[in-house]
Amino acid sequence: MRFLLVRVLRLGALAVLAAGLSGLLAEPVSWWTGRDFFTGDDRARVGDLSVERCAQLTRLHRGQATCAGALMEDHFGELVEYGLLATAAGGALLLLLRRLSLPPRGRAEETVEALLLTLAAVAFAVVAAGDLPDGLVGAASLLPGAGRALLKGSVAAAFATGLLIGAVGRWRRLAG
Repeated sequence: MRFLLVRVLRLGALAVLAAGLSGLLAEPVSWWTGRDFFTGDDRARVGDLSVERCAQLTRLHRGQATCAGALMEDHFGELVEYGLLATAAGGALLLLLRRLSLPPRGRAEETVEALLLTLAAVAFAVVAAGDLPDGLVGAASLLPGAGRALLKGSVAAAFATGLLIGAVGRWRRLAG
């Protein structure tokens, strides 16, 4: 039971790490594309904000002269900051679980591990297939908001590839 629990937690930590990386990578990419590429056009949503909320946002983001600019700055900051936190939490949990992890002892445990890796690879591939095409189309024109889908899909595709390589290696060992 411990074997299965640690393996499932490890895959969960990997998912948190991947989600965090897609947000964290927004900062350096925004240096070339601008922040609108990730936040989208939130200007239309400014009308839904109360006067107090606009004042709070403009006080919080003093470099922004308008409520719309402050709102976009706030959303971009959340994307990057939460990405940093998720990356750190996922990485720390992976390191902790590595210490707790036991190597597979039998054929059944190796089969479970190969199956879990395969399922995780498929899950990441589904995320990539859902986000990457929209991100690529939007990125071609630097459409506002397309950056989130592009990074989320790209990171998911990279993780899917790595997990699939690991799964194939496990299945080969089981077959050989």
